[in-house]
Order: sequence, then structure tokens, then C-alpha cells
Amino acid sequence: MNPKLQRVLFSLALITWGGVLVYFYATGRITKYLAPDFRPLSLAGGLGLLVVGAFNLLTATQEASCGHDHGPDDTHDHESMDVHPLAAFLILLVPLGL
Repeated sequence: MNPKLQRVLFSLALITWGGVLVYFYATGRITKYLAPDFRPLSLAGGLGLLVVGAFNLLTATQEASCGHDHGPDDTHDHESMDVHPLAAFLILLVPLGL
């Protein structure tokens, strides 16, 4: 899968989860699931997911360095995963549909 498309999909997953947390908090549905002490944390977490997802979505097409030096024989990439990216994306979003 194209690394840029992969970044966009995972950004959308973050935005979706953040939106669900903020929606549950705003509509009061969160009261069925969490004790009162944890409700502000879920709002902060949802807002954080929205911010990180939006930032990643806006910067998904930019080239970025991996942040460390590679030796002359070190040709590994940082985009490969053990699981297919589409499967990981579905694992993140399927619970929302249940």
C-alpha cells in the first residue's frame, strides 16, 4: 500500500475515534460507560486524537526524515508493518460499527 495513502487512512481513523469520544461526551452518552471522574479525561483524549489526526492528515503528503542516521548497509524502511495496513485500519474501525 502507498505510504501516503496509509498515513491518510490512519489519520482518518484517529479523527473518527476522536469524534466518537467527543460526541459521546457532548451528548451525555458517556455517563452510561464511565464514572464521573473519567469523563473529562475522555473528552481530553478525544480532543487530542482529533488534533493529532488533523495534523497528520494535513502533513501526510510531505516527505519527512525518519529522525536518525542510517549506515551505508542499513536500507530498512519505516513504512512496513507485520500486518497489512488495510487490516490494521479495519481493526481500528470495526468496533465503532458494533
